[in-house]
Amino acid sequence: MSILPVGEVCQVATMLLKTIRAVGESARNHKEALPRILMLEGTLKQLTQVEAREQKTLSHKKHHVEQANALEQLEIQVGKAKKIANKKGMKLKLYTLQGALFGVCDLQRIAKMMESLITSWLKLQNLPAEVRDALQKNAAGLPVFLEVEPDHGYQPLGKSEVIKDLLQNSDHKVLLIHGMTGIGKSSLARFVASEPPERFSDGALEIPFGQACSIPAANNNFGEYHSLLAAKICVLLRKLGCKKDQLEGLNLDNACQVLQEVLTGKSYLIILDDVWEVDITSRLAKLSGNSCKMLVTTRIESVHAITEADKVEIKETDVIEVARNILKYHTQLEELPVSVAQMKWN
Repeated sequence: MSILPVGEVCQVATMLLKTIRAVGESARNHKEALPRILMLEGTLKQLTQVEAREQKTLSHKKHHVEQANALEQLEIQVGKAKKIANKKGMKLKLYTLQGALFGVCDLQRIAKMMESLITSWLKLQNLPAEVRDALQKNAAGLPVFLEVEPDHGYQPLGKSEVIKDLLQNSDHKVLLIHGMTGIGKSSLARFVASEPPERFSDGALEIPFGQACSIPAANNNFGEYHSLLAAKICVLLRKLGCKKDQLEGLNLDNACQVLQEVLTGKSYLIILDDVWEVDITSRLAKLSGNSCKMLVTTRIESVHAITEADKVEIKETDVIEVARNILKYHTQLEELPVSVAQMKWN
């Protein structure tokens, strides 16, 4: 039995692993190391508080005792690291000299010990081995900022500002752009994502789905459909910095768990383009521990019927607006001829 739900385990473990590795990398620079150690100390404190709340129900189990021992040892190592990082004057000079002479300093050794302890703690959480391995491999870091390129020559609808306002200010995690085939939903989404609202501090990225990732495409075989969706999520993970060999063998549930870990603490605008299944939006929208939002384009009524989402409908009249703007862009005319400006949808 795990102390935490799987999603929370991934979030906490990611924060610990990333901070521990950052401590190791800054071992020779105390000005950098100390704030990272303090951050590590705070994260560990939160984890031990959660464990304390569960102590009454799990205290009689050996599994719980082993978890508590791992955290106690980790707390001891954090204390040692903090003591080293606080060295000043002659003590600091001697410590620096020792590292120069022997190649490895005490802070680096402690960081390796802490990583070993958190790995042991992870094993006690009953995470699938594939998730645990991918989590550890990917904890080194993600791309700093991701960008989406707008379609060349696309001129935006006035609705683009409505979409940006909803993405910035709405509490909903999903915004749906709905409309018939070829009406410009994807181009509009890419235009918005090319300069995402300021809340998306990590940028934006796009993952195309299409009919090929749907239950009918899998001949109504849910196992096959889940494999198709897992492959798409792995494509998303690749864009987020994960390596291909680290993702091999992940099933759908494991891929979603790794994605949750990778997105923890992040704020991306993620375009889910041409979605055919409600299941896709639902699975990705419920990933916790992040400030990401999903910008979904779809022609499917059942997807558009999702209740917990903001919605923008693209209609035939919007196509005329885009067409006029594109003509003005390419002709460099300030005003279009009356016959063109007054054209209607037939």
